[in-house]
Amino acid sequence: GAFIAVAGYHSGDLQIFSFTGSTPVLVGSVSTGSSLESVSWAPTGNYLAVADSGYPSKLEIFSFNGSNPILINSINAAQWVNSVSWSPDGRFITVADRYAYILQTFSLNKNEDLIQVGDNVNTGANSEPQAVLWSPKGHFIAEVNYWTNTLEVFSLTQGSAELDVSKKITTNANPT
Repeated sequence: GAFIAVAGYHSGDLQIFSFTGSTPVLVGSVSTGSSLESVSWAPTGNYLAVADSGYPSKLEIFSFNGSNPILINSINAAQWVNSVSWSPDGRFITVADRYAYILQTFSLNKNEDLIQVGDNVNTGANSEPQAVLWSPKGHFIAEVNYWTNTLEVFSLTQGSAELDVSKKITTNANPT
């Protein structure tokens, strides 16, 4: 089916709605008791990655089979993970950490373990990365920095999840 995920910052609820073109219908929900900032579906539709900015801040992975999402794994973030994006091929999950000024990339192996791949990528002092997003074909990752008013585009190193800065440009004030 066609599903929409909603992450609740103040409620801490992860809600899943079925949507067929008319009115969205709630089909599943889980309360995390924390502050959820961002959610991204795996391309297969059977997993969700969630940026949880509670204490400790973490990347959480939920499985989904048409009803209530089930937490299957999580990994602590450096300080405050606030944006998450799943790669189009489903191999990688990248998070932006607002106060550590870094991007981190993880993989979910066949045992559903989260494993960091590559090094932390520094986005610059006081940059406060706001959003991270994979390109549709998975060749690039873009992220915007709130305080430095920049867009950075990273390319993947051949055959790995290592990121290299390819372009950094100035944006309008305080991009999100």
